[in-house]
Amino acid sequence: MENLRESLSQKGIIAVLELDAVGDAVPVIRALLSGGISILVVVVSTVLVIMLNIASNMQIASAKKGTAFLAEYIAVDIQRRYEVYMGIARNLATIMSQYETVEPEIRRERYIANMTYLLNSNDRLVGIFSVWRPDTIDDLNDQFAGQPGYTDDGQFIPWVSRTGGTTELLAYPDYQVVLSTMTNQEYLSDPWSITITGNNTNLVNFRAPIINSRNQLVGIVGVNVNTAALQPIIESVINMPEVTEAMV
Repeated sequence: MENLRESLSQKGIIAVLELDAVGDAVPVIRALLSGGISILVVVVSTVLVIMLNIASNMQIASAKKGTAFLAEYIAVDIQRRYEVYMGIARNLATIMSQYETVEPEIRRERYIANMTYLLNSNDRLVGIFSVWRPDTIDDLNDQFAGQPGYTDDGQFIPWVSRTGGTTELLAYPDYQVVLSTMTNQEYLSDPWSITITGNNTNLVNFRAPIINSRNQLVGIVGVNVNTAALQPIIESVINMPEVTEAMV
């Protein structure tokens, strides 16, 4: 067990794996995933609750062994999924970073079309947004002031969203927070809650920076992912032969 804990910690996937405190509390897993920890906590903790409830009729030693296997497999699978979702944000950011090669009159329309296409092509995404620093994408703010996807003064902050059940273009509501915290590093947010078609839903954001030809950070692209999209990990991992054997 100690070797597994040390190995996972060195990989930067699981920082602390506490499987000893099984009394009345759920074991705690803290994870490191490219600057964000909560997404792995959510998924792995869910699995541990399931397995340790089942463990009421099992030896605790077997339960510990099984949860260790679960932690390792889930961490690897989440890392893979992380790359898929971050890859969408990264590719869009790369496209937008070439904005100076696109005619100013069609830049915004083109990028919104790109965002809409990708959202409609991936039903696991809840939304795609982009927040640009003022006076960077062009000097046409006056033409777009107050329209969907813009501030009242025309700043480009489009959010193509399915939060209302259908695809719609909105202004990203937390753009000021994004502007104050954006960096030139990719970023995975902590989960946050939003109401979608009447249901409380937890989302995470995968963000990638938009850096222009002069190496200036001009904005970010973000992808909203429902944490429920990670549920298949739980089901597939529980059925893995390695996990089944570990629970015997």
